[in-house]
Amino acid sequence: MSSSARLRETHTAFGSGKTINNEEAKARTCDLLNSLYEREGIGDKSRYSQGKLSDLLGDVFEELTQLIFLDPFHWANYNSKINSNTLEQSIFNKTLSHYDVEYIESIHKNDIPKRDNGSEPKTDCSFRVNNKFNINLSIKQSTRDQVSAAEFSVGTMKQELEIEDPELIQLLEKHQRVGSGKDFSEKEKTSLRQKMSNIKEPFIRWVLSGSAAKVSDIRYANHILTYGLRKENKNVLFFATHPLQHAIEKVLSSEKRGYGTGLSWTYATGSKGKKVQFKCPMFK
Repeated sequence: MSSSARLRETHTAFGSGKTINNEEAKARTCDLLNSLYEREGIGDKSRYSQGKLSDLLGDVFEELTQLIFLDPFHWANYNSKINSNTLEQSIFNKTLSHYDVEYIESIHKNDIPKRDNGSEPKTDCSFRVNNKFNINLSIKQSTRDQVSAAEFSVGTMKQELEIEDPELIQLLEKHQRVGSGKDFSEKEKTSLRQKMSNIKEPFIRWVLSGSAAKVSDIRYANHILTYGLRKENKNVLFFATHPLQHAIEKVLSSEKRGYGTGLSWTYATGSKGKKVQFKCPMFK
């Protein structure tokens, strides 16, 4: 039997609606994630570069998330208020707990179009719950205590955040050019912190969701789901699931980072001088 067939078989088992004990459920949780890992060859350390492995892990955890939310097994447990300490049921229950949902009648996966400018949407998975509201998930995974949230050129920042302050633009361009704040004087650091404080919340909303303004559009995330992974074998150590506003508040609580924004400012390989990369804390 192929790995994809085994995956479908595992998913069918999860969707059977049968109530199982925690030990059985734990085994099924491992089987499902391991089936995805096996299919992609993620256990073979020599097979992929670090960048390719990161991309594959992103795909795996998007697919895992879809399997979790579209599985009637988890709906049935949620509706019956059955306690379960499995990874999957916990993700499902804790995510839905933010939306005052008493009973799951249906969950459908939304198709997500590209943005108006042709770029990819910020939402990784969007689900329509009870045909009443959408949960638009941005899904992140990392073995570190921070994860890349977005990467933009200063030109894009100026446009999307409507930045017109010439001094702020100059400071942002310097950071992009140098790749860090190491060449900034204390006066420049203080000025950048003060000027970013005026746009701090819309800036963080834009980095996390794709829109600086509050919008109702499935292309822009309204919920953040993060998976913390063990470095050696990529097993899940923890997860966190937060509506966008909660996530923004958590970033703001780390305001010592990134000129008071709570985000770390750096650059990705090959992007120095062209873009600024922003990393957010791995939420817990």
